[in-house]
Amino acid sequence: MGIIRRILTAVIMVLVIALQSAVVARWNLPGATPDLVLVFVAAFAMKHDPARTVAFGFFCGLLLDATPPSTGIIGINALSLTVTAYVAAQLRADLMRSVFGPILFVAVASAASVVLHVFLSALLGAVTLSLGQMFVTALATALYGAMLASVVVPVVHALLKSLMPAPTVFVRR
Repeated sequence: MGIIRRILTAVIMVLVIALQSAVVARWNLPGATPDLVLVFVAAFAMKHDPARTVAFGFFCGLLLDATPPSTGIIGINALSLTVTAYVAAQLRADLMRSVFGPILFVAVASAASVVLHVFLSALLGAVTLSLGQMFVTALATALYGAMLASVVVPVVHALLKSLMPAPTVFVRR
């Protein structure tokens, strides 16, 4: 990946995290806050190879963990976004066959991210949501993620197509 492509990727990453922290986090929606960063990482992963997307997901999560309103254990968002990026990159051919594939994937990944976050927080001794609260939050996050994905994924794909040339072909083993 050339230096210009890396700089563009870093700038886009910072902009999305700033949008999540400054705009989306302030929306007073019932149940949960939409996860714009997860939607963006999934959209990015559907257009690039697994190695690039895993690094992108990890650094997005690490930056999100370090962003000031964050009040959790550093590394949990990095882990969940890394897993999301890897799975999306592995399933990208299957996901892109249908218009609803990316939307369904983002919904499931959003809910799984909430469950993973609660599980890891509880495992590490942090105060987390109850089982009922986790279910409501996961359901709301999945719904908001699906709605965001229907708009964000096509925009991200068009942006990536215009700013960055097609990724190199890789062999799936």
